[in-house]
Amino acid sequence: MAFAQEDCRRNLAYFELGGNGLYTSINYERIITKNPKFGIHAGVGRYKDRKYFLTIPVGLRFIKQIKRSGSYLDLGLGATYSRNDIQLYVAVKRNLPFDGSQNNINIVPSLGYRQYIKNRLMFRMAFTPVINEYGFIPYLGICVGGLF
Repeated sequence: MAFAQEDCRRNLAYFELGGNGLYTSINYERIITKNPKFGIHAGVGRYKDRKYFLTIPVGLRFIKQIKRSGSYLDLGLGATYSRNDIQLYVAVKRNLPFDGSQNNINIVPSLGYRQYIKNRLMFRMAFTPVINEYGFIPYLGICVGGLF
C-alpha cells in the first residue's frame, strides 16, 4: 500500500544515532501544520567525550514530499543542551572521573532524506553538523521510528 501525504499521522517516536542527540537519543516529533508540513521535536540522549553528557535536543523541522510516494526532504534547525555533571549509570559503573559542571549549547542544522514504510515506520538519514564553541563539526544522524 502506498503512503499518501494526507495519511501521515501527526506523532512520531524515534531512536536516533548521531544527529541532534549527539550520540544516541530517544525523541518525540509532532507535526503542527498539514501543508506544508512543519514539526517540532524534543528528546533526551547521551554523548561521550572522555565522560558522559546528558543531552536534551529540541528543534523545528520542515518536511516536503518529493516525487516518490513516501519519500520526503527533511530540513531542520535544532539546539542541543548538554550538562556534564549529571552522572549517568554507565559513568558511575565505570568509575569515570568527575570534575564539576559545564553547560553547553550546540546548534544542529540538518539536511536529510526521510522515508515512510508501510504507513507506520520511518527511516531518516541526515547531514547534521554541530556548531558550538569549538567550531563547525561535520556529523551524521540516522533515525528509525514509528508513527502513532
